Order: sequence, then C-alpha cells, then structure tokens
Amino acid sequence: MLDTVLFLDIDGVLLDRTTIDNTLATMLKHIFGNKVSYTDDEKTTAEVRLFNSHTLSNLDSLLEHNPNIRIVISSNWRFLGEAKLLRSYFDLYNFSSYIVDRTGKASNRGSEISDWLAAHPEIKRYIIFDDIDDGLSQHHKTQFIEVDRRQLLSADNINTAKLRLAMQ
Repeated sequence: MLDTVLFLDIDGVLLDRTTIDNTLATMLKHIFGNKVSYTDDEKTTAEVRLFNSHTLSNLDSLLEHNPNIRIVISSNWRFLGEAKLLRSYFDLYNFSSYIVDRTGKASNRGSEISDWLAAHPEIKRYIIFDDIDDGLSQHHKTQFIEVDRRQLLSADNINTAKLRLAMQ
C-alpha cells in the first residue's frame, strides 16, 4: 500500500549542475566515442552517470530506513517521460526501483505537488527534497527540506527527513 512519498528533485540534489559541462563532454566521449554531436538520449544517459555517489548513498540510507517509501519525481527530469522510462534512465542506482510517478505541470513546484497529492488521497506522509523553494515552503512548510545545492543531499537532510516522517 502506497502511503509515504518522497518528492525528489534531481538537479541540485543528486547532480551538481554548476560543474557538469566539462565533465559531461568527457563522459559522452567515454560512453559513446568522439562524435560531432550527441542525441538528447545520449546526453541524458551521460548526465545520469554523473550523479554524486555520496548523495546517492545518503538517499539509500533513507530508503533503507523507510522501505515502504516511494518516489515521485518532481524535477524537470520528469519531462523525459513516464515513471517506467525514468526508472530505466536511473537503473544504475538503487532509488530507481522506488520511482512510481512524476508530478504534472502547474504554476510552481508547490502547486504541482499539491495537485499530485489531491489526486492521491491515500498518501498519509510525504517529504520533499529540492534545492529551490518554488512555492514549496508556502504549500508544504513542514514537509519541504531545502537542499543546499553546493553540498547536494546531505546526511543532515536525511536525518531531518527521517524525523519529519516520524512526526507525521
């Protein structure tokens, strides 16, 4: 039974966008060879391989602590496709098997999550990891955990999430 959800942003949480450009070019060449240009699918595949291993380990510790939690992608990565496709992109990592859905499009991230929750009244507990407060503290003050994009998802963020889930 689905009753606990993690709304997960990717950029600034699992992936450091500020340093990716040079590393991405190297990763693309490593995976697909030296080409003049790469497809969007090839770029996405390479970007996924640049997720921060420390932050992934932190996320795994939350999932191990709460094995019934499920992930809804609230990141712009959600526009890549449905949950099944997102799971396939992220299948290098443990968290991919926890992905059940993605949010839709609204005026801000807080409203997108509110809309998703309204369509899923069975959800009793949830938390949000995001590096940008796009209406999140306004709509979801106690569930929103703002991630410092310079540090990405930290052990402190995970401990806060565990505590907030226990209090819901």
